[in-house]
Parts: sequence; C-alpha cells; structure tokens
Amino acid sequence: KPWPTIKDAVTVEKSLIKMGKAPGVSAWCVCAGFLYHPGYGHFGMLLSNVWQGLPLWSLGAGKNYLPTIHLDDLVSILAEVVENPPRETHYILAMDESHNTQEEILTAIGTYLGTGDVQRKTMESAMLTPGFSMNLAETLQLDLNMHAGCIREMPIAWRYEGGIVDNIPQLVNEWKETHNIAPLKILLHAPPGAGKTFYGHQLADHYELPLLNPDQLVADGLAELERTIAGAESGSGPSAGGAFAADSEEMEAVRHQLFNHREAIKAHAGPGKYPAETVLHFLRAKLDTPNVRNQGYILDGYPTTVDEARELFADGGAREPVPLIAHPNPAIPADLNQSWMPDVVVAFDVKDSVIHSRIMAQPESALAGTRQTEDVLMKRLDEWRALNTDDNTILNWFDEMEIHPLIINLDSPTLRSTEVMQQLIKAIGVPHNFGPSREEIGKKRAALEEAARIEQARLAAEDVARQTEERVRQIKAQKEWTAKMKQVELQEEEVLEAHSAPLRQYLLHNVMPTLTQCLIEVCKVRPDDPVDYLADLLFAAGTGGSSEADADANAATAVTAGTHASSRHH
Repeated sequence: KPWPTIKDAVTVEKSLIKMGKAPGVSAWCVCAGFLYHPGYGHFGMLLSNVWQGLPLWSLGAGKNYLPTIHLDDLVSILAEVVENPPRETHYILAMDESHNTQEEILTAIGTYLGTGDVQRKTMESAMLTPGFSMNLAETLQLDLNMHAGCIREMPIAWRYEGGIVDNIPQLVNEWKETHNIAPLKILLHAPPGAGKTFYGHQLADHYELPLLNPDQLVADGLAELERTIAGAESGSGPSAGGAFAADSEEMEAVRHQLFNHREAIKAHAGPGKYPAETVLHFLRAKLDTPNVRNQGYILDGYPTTVDEARELFADGGAREPVPLIAHPNPAIPADLNQSWMPDVVVAFDVKDSVIHSRIMAQPESALAGTRQTEDVLMKRLDEWRALNTDDNTILNWFDEMEIHPLIINLDSPTLRSTEVMQQLIKAIGVPHNFGPSREEIGKKRAALEEAARIEQARLAAEDVARQTEERVRQIKAQKEWTAKMKQVELQEEEVLEAHSAPLRQYLLHNVMPTLTQCLIEVCKVRPDDPVDYLADLLFAAGTGGSSEADADANAATAVTAGTHASSRHH
C-alpha cells in the first residue's frame, strides 16, 4: 500500500502504464531513484546543512539501501527513451550502480565536509533538529536494493555511474561552483596596537567567518584539554561513557599533552604571550576543523615571520580526505598546504608615533591588565619592527607566491573605521558563502530591535537627566543671582551711606540744633500759623554765622525774635 504522500504519483504511474498498452499510444514511466544535483532538492540541502555546521542525522540504523541517480544522468536516460524507446517494457528504473546504504551516503558527505559524525535519530527527535525536512526524512527511509537492467543496455554517457559515495569530491566541487561558495581566507598583518583585531571582528561579522586569534585559541585549547580530563575523571564530562576512559592510553596522552604545554608556557621568555610551538599546535588543529575548511578564516596577526608561516602552512597537517582545490595556485610550493594558505593578505601600515598617540588617548582603566599599556606596547612594537624589516618582511614571501598584499594606511587622524572597512570590502569582494539563514535573520532582527529599544531608552534617560540637570542648574543660577542682587543692594547702600555722611554731619551740626530750638519755641508759643512762624525763626537764624557757636547764638536770637513776634501776634 503506498504512502499517503505518494498516492497520487502511484495513480499516475498506473495510468501511464495502462495508456502505453493501448494501440496507437506510446507511453513509458521512468521511475528515478534519489535525485542528486548541486542545485537540486534534498542532496543540496544535505550539503548546505553540513557546510553551515548543522548536525547530520540518519533515521534508524541507516542500513537501508537508497537507489540514487544524478539529474544529468536521468536527463540522458529520458533523452534515450524518447529517441530509442524500449519495446520490451514500459516501466523503467533509473538508478546508478552504487547500491549504497543511507549510512554510507551520509557518512561520505559528513566525512568530506564535516567531522564524519552521523547522529542516529528517530522520526520524533529528527523533527526537532535544525534543517529538518519531512520530504527528506521520507526519502531517507526508502529501502530498495534493486538493479536496473533496461538502462544498462542504453548507449548513454554516464557522469556519475558510481553514485554519490564514489564521486563525493567532484559532486561537492560542482555544488560549490553552482552556488559560488568557497572558503575565504584572510590574514591580517600589522604592528601591535594598529587595530587589526578591531578590523578582524568587523570583517568576521561582514563575511560570517571565524576569527582566529592565536592567544585566544591557545587559551581555549588548554581549557578544552582541562575539561576533557576533568570530565573523564568525574564521569560526567564529554568523555564519560564515550571514546576515552579516565585510565585509557588516550586520556594519558591528553594529560601528557596538557603538561607539556603548561611547562613550555612557564619556560617561555621570548616575544609573544605563548611559545611558538604551542601556538602552532592549536592553530594548525583549528585550521583542520570542518568549519574553517568550509568557511575560511580571519587570521589575526599570525604568522609574523617567514619561518612561522612555513611551519604553519606546511603540508602534512590536513586530515583525509583532502578537499580538492577548485582553482589551485601554481606559485605555491608543493610542500605547503594550499587549502590552508590565505587568499587575501591585509597589511595595515601605521607609524609608531600614531600608535603611541592613540594609546595615550585611552584611559588607564581601559588598558589595565592588558598588553596595551605604554611600556608593554612600546616593547612589543620594537620586537615586531625587528622581525619585520623591509628585507625580511613576510609580505615579500606572500608576494612571491602571487598573493599580493593589500596595504591599508592608517596614519591619517581623520580616517574613520567605516572608510577603512569600505576599502577592505571593495578589495576583498563579496562573501563566498551562504547568506544568513532565516533563524540568523530573525536573531539579527531581534538584536537590532533590542538595540533600538535600548538606544531609545538610553536617549529617554539622557533626556530626563538633561532636564533634571537643567532644572538644578536653573535653581542654582536663580539662587546665585538672588545672592548677587542682595550683595549689590548692600554695596549700593554702603555707597549711599558713604556719600550721605557729609550731608548728615552738616545737618546734624548746623541745621538740627537751630531747627530743634525753633521747633521748641513753636511748641511754647503755639502761634496761629506755626509753619509761617517757624519759617520766620529759621530765616532769622540763617542770617547769622556758619559756626556751631554762631548757630546756637542765631538760634537764641531767633527765639528772642520769635518771642517778640509772638507778642505782636497776640
């Protein structure tokens, strides 16, 4: 009984076969196996999943046989059926001679593009795996170990008669060329403090490539060795129940390796944070990982000398199978691993004085505990310049192999990082790998939205803080203005007081005694017109001398005169 998903296809097959038996009608049904082609369906999906580091899984034990055929070979069979239709049958099986199982096909793909590991899953667990496809899952469950006799007699030119497993290198290269994907390998060369790590992160984000920093690789590698040992000893780590037991020879080799690295680091006194042998060990191991082999790398500041480059890129480090080089460089010597060699060498040219100025502009808190402090950086610069003279620079070595360095000058104080990135992207070109997946696009969109929300909240908080600061400033300014105004008023009062002192003295000594006696006299006499009477008294007093004694005498005279005047008034 056919599966529900192919019920319609079975109905069409039966109708075609029945139609072909009718007189005057020619019809043939060609049943193809698992179709594979670089730009077609499930096979391309499997390759892209492994290329991007997604897990490769099989359903069940994987011992079922999958009939396969390349799309080009299927087209050749169809053309032959049309031109020379077979007379003995109207149902034709189109399949190659591979007779491989599901496990063999997936292992071949995983070994060539990945680690070779194939996870066995049930349908339920496979549905939770990234990159799952129900159509692919149904196809992988086929178990048909058949032979196609009819097509063996056809005079067709087979491209991949041996199937997927026998032709996996050619198929992968065909797939790469179809999708225009290839590993992009970039080496950054610059003196310490020039900013190569900053631009390395920028390039890694733009081209979606792993950034290989030698110091970080060593630290991560040592930490991984420690975790492996701890897991095996505790029975809870990745080695527990797995490949290595705590007392196995493999674990003893891991312990010995970690011990040797630790001892070499303790004894290291040369340039660089770690010994060259330790850096080479972990860096070569990283270059041989599937992710780096498939995607490429951004190599941050290593190697710095020709000897280091020869040791790093020496042949013999890659595992089997070695990927085919689509466009080999004949200028690269045979003793170097061409699949590891960089495609682009970027050299940042910057003066020591510029680097020193940039470092001095950084706050001390940002440089504390790093290798970017002034003394350490100047020492590193001297060591780097001594190893990279015009005669022995590594750039000449790459140039001899037709890998021409891209020189970027960073001396200009007005040069912005965006301008540098534009130069780099223009020179390097477009990315060589797949674009971001839907999940990555969703994550980036969510990250952008979160960044926008944080930025909006930051701006709102800054606005509130600015308004609060402005209010505080205004209140403070108002208080200062009020205090200054009071001070001005006091100063004005003091000035007025100082200016009016002579007048007060004059009034006190020359006017007030006369006025006082005259007023007393007015009170005694009580004239009918006190104002006129007082005026007469003051007039009489004013005709006398100006001294104080004269004023008293004049006042007395005025009072006497006032008495007589009072008698006249009465």
